[in-house]
Amino acid sequence: MKEKEKYKFLLSLKLLEYEIKELMVYSEECCVCFELLKNKLDDLCQFVICEENLNQWELWGCHSEIKEHSEKIKGSISKGIVCYGEIPIYLYV
Repeated sequence: MKEKEKYKFLLSLKLLEYEIKELMVYSEECCVCFELLKNKLDDLCQFVICEENLNQWELWGCHSEIKEHSEKIKGSISKGIVCYGEIPIYLYV
């Protein structure tokens, strides 16, 4: 049963990474997608502070795949925040 939880957690990490990356690409094409990116970054924050995910991190955080995708998410977060920070000011006027 624990092994199943590991892969469920890994899949969650992979999905978040993928969605953030895709939304960054979409945001470059369509300014409306900046809001979707912001919402996904908010979702990621909730994911990080979720008690269940914190427990999963304690169990599986030392595994190479979990570490690898955690690092990828960190990179995606940085790029996502930069991308979100580049929203043209005219969108708010």
